[in-house]
Amino acid sequence: MTDHYSVTATREGAWWFIDCGDLGVTQSRSLAGAEAEARDLIATLEQRDPGSFTVDVVPDLGDLADPVR
Repeated sequence: MTDHYSVTATREGAWWFIDCGDLGVTQSRSLAGAEAEARDLIATLEQRDPGSFTVDVVPDLGDLADPVR
């Protein structure tokens, strides 16, 4: 069975901050690069092969996620 990590990406200025839970936070210039950055952080800290687990990036859209009233 493959381990799965769910991470949250939040936009702050020109960067996306990727919260990997207890493992910490990393950053990416684009949302498209968030998975690779999260995977690199997780693999490094957990001393694992980057292909041995899955990563799901959940964008935090803040106010954009709220419907217009």
